[in-house]
Amino acid sequence: MKIHGTAKGGAVGKKDFGVAFSSGGGGITEYETTTYTNNDANDDGSNHKIYTLSNGTVARLVNASQIISGGALDGFKMKQMKVLCQKLGSPSNGNLVYGRIWDTDSLSMDVLETSSDTFNVDAISTSAPYTELTFNFTGDITLNADYKIGIYWAGGGGTGNGTSIVLRAYYSRDTDNDDVIFNEFNPGEKWVQATTTNLWQWVSV
Repeated sequence: MKIHGTAKGGAVGKKDFGVAFSSGGGGITEYETTTYTNNDANDDGSNHKIYTLSNGTVARLVNASQIISGGALDGFKMKQMKVLCQKLGSPSNGNLVYGRIWDTDSLSMDVLETSSDTFNVDAISTSAPYTELTFNFTGDITLNADYKIGIYWAGGGGTGNGTSIVLRAYYSRDTDNDDVIFNEFNPGEKWVQATTTNLWQWVSV
């Protein structure tokens, strides 16, 4: 299922993207991780959930990719981002999922831009082929090294491993790490890298 976002949860679309790079205007106009292109799906997201603990403490807020210096996305102006999202259990629909761009700070979630699109978690599938979320941006932000691009979800009342959402990823694989590195934001540890995991992610100008 592929959903193009709106404040109401989105409408289904069917367009597929089958190339990792397209050039134009002297640089790339779109980028896909090879994980996204090749449909490699061996990770159930068990290590990278966004969720709240049973005592109400937020354990994780973000799944994102960190831009690598000199990589394909260094200097890229992103107008659209697609990710593949999975719901585990029955998380509360109380809070929306946002696409965001964060700056280089390794200790805080300094947001440079939030997508114009949001999603309710009840629109996200629990089973394959999961749900493609499309987030739109102004294109005014130039991605620099160590910026992060991904999703934010405040937890929505989900508790522990049984009620959460996660971006689909491939573990263990390092094919895309010349361009991006998987990151998550945990309030206790701040930004944490997972260098062996690649998100399913597509972006365009």
